[in-house]
Amino acid sequence: MFKEKRNKGFISALVIALIFLALAGLMGFLGSKHKNPTKEFASDSYSGVEVRMPVYDIYPEVVGEVEGGSVLYLVQYSKDGDGNMQ
Repeated sequence: MFKEKRNKGFISALVIALIFLALAGLMGFLGSKHKNPTKEFASDSYSGVEVRMPVYDIYPEVVGEVEGGSVLYLVQYSKDGDGNMQ
């Protein structure tokens, strides 16, 4: 008389899990693409060249030290629409 659907709950949970997994993958990809400040300085083309950019924030604590006695700070900067530093 009625046809029994045994796997209906399992299949719907599987579909929902796959949708969330796809969304998480998309968010991870977009997050890594848009938040990569080391990309600007990955090549050695900036070595020895003065680079100017507007600095919006500096983390007040020292992040690390370099052998020559210099210290490292975290700095927030901005890029224009063309991907060039302002």
